[in-house]
Amino acid sequence: MKKRKRNKAKYFYLSEEENEKLKAICNKCAISESDFFRLSIQNVRPVEQPKEEIYQALRELSSISNNINQLARRANAYGIIDANELLKEKEKWENFMYKVEKKFFHEMKEGD
Repeated sequence: MKKRKRNKAKYFYLSEEENEKLKAICNKCAISESDFFRLSIQNVRPVEQPKEEIYQALRELSSISNNINQLARRANAYGIIDANELLKEKEKWENFMYKVEKKFFHEMKEGD
């Protein structure tokens, strides 16, 4: 039989408010309450799981960078640049940056 690594049980009481706060933190960080306490005694502050919007933004950024890379490869291979395609990607980039700034930075400022 495998011996348990953590064999010291701790019992303590929380108020309803403290318990709700603990649950909310653990849900946001996607960790168990036990993990929260283990991290806390190691002076590690858990971080919130990124929202789906972050992953969507990263996918969009990846798509734009892939398109720009393809344009650069064509320019290197054939010695010509497709100005219309490059301008389209520039516009996509500018729109992307505007959306990211509006979504993530303005929301943070309003919520602070």
